Amino acid sequence: MENPDTTPAFEAYHVERFCLARATPRRLIIPDIHQNIPALDKLLTEKLAPFPKNSSPFQEVIFLGDWFDTHLRPSSAPSQVASFKETCLFLKSLLTRTHPLFSSLPSEETPSFVFILGNHDLPYIYANKPRSFQRKPSVPPLYSCSGFSRNKASAFCKVFAENGLLDDFFLSHFVIAHASEGWTFSHAGLSHPHLLACMRDSSTSYSYSTPTRSSPKNPTLSPLPHLQLAWKGFRTFRPSLCESLHDPDPLALAFAACGRSRGGLSPCGGPLWCDWHQDFKPSPLIGKQIFGHTEVSSPQVLDLHLPTESWNIDVPHHYAILSEGNLSLHHFAQV
Repeated sequence: MENPDTTPAFEAYHVERFCLARATPRRLIIPDIHQNIPALDKLLTEKLAPFPKNSSPFQEVIFLGDWFDTHLRPSSAPSQVASFKETCLFLKSLLTRTHPLFSSLPSEETPSFVFILGNHDLPYIYANKPRSFQRKPSVPPLYSCSGFSRNKASAFCKVFAENGLLDDFFLSHFVIAHASEGWTFSHAGLSHPHLLACMRDSSTSYSYSTPTRSSPKNPTLSPLPHLQLAWKGFRTFRPSLCESLHDPDPLALAFAACGRSRGGLSPCGGPLWCDWHQDFKPSPLIGKQIFGHTEVSSPQVLDLHLPTESWNIDVPHHYAILSEGNLSLHHFAQV
């Protein structure tokens, strides 16, 4: 394993790949957004809308999560960050396909949009209930995250819950992880120690048996459906189930574990909370991965050119393109 602090990342933000077929379609990958809506809106318009018929260049647009809780003040940097409400409205327009870019391309030419859940998204979804159920959104007892506030949760409810967009809406649009063309995309990464702990506490077997990184054993049952099942039960877990790798509920463990490195009690963070520097280990159960969550100044890689190659691309104000064996990082254009 190569050390992420010493491994050369992209040379000029570009590295050649040798394991993907030349015909691999292009994928537009957007790491942690944190309300950077002006630049994102411009990017989507430029990358998706201008192309003539039958020439849309992307098969998928993959959002790696964390739409909310910017570190900037919208009033002090309006060109860089939208307000919380504006972010809600923009996200809603993508989820409901009412954003103008969807009318600029025939439906058969519009790329698939993949929405991966982030740790800064889940608290607002959890607090998203009609007014008849609560007077004010309460601080989520299970999924609290820095930046969450009652006022922002109320704004989220006005955009979504008060328009009938409740749990089923988000469960049908958001995923914990997404596998495509030999890569697995998630918000924070699927760390091998975390997956092993899930298997240990679960009756589900993934047929894992002493693989090596150079030749991983393909599991007969992927962990990804298990993670998605955990997401579908996100309202049923008790607070204690989210905090320990030794809890009896493997779904709560798989979904909500927050590692000690991020202020939780679990030895290792799960797919929403895994810390790149302290928690993440490449997994032969998953193979190649691309994710964000842990901010870095330049792309970081482990196991370069191996079947468990894993990239953290959470570089502020950047997006990535995966195309025909090449992964490249690009800076958001100025708005």
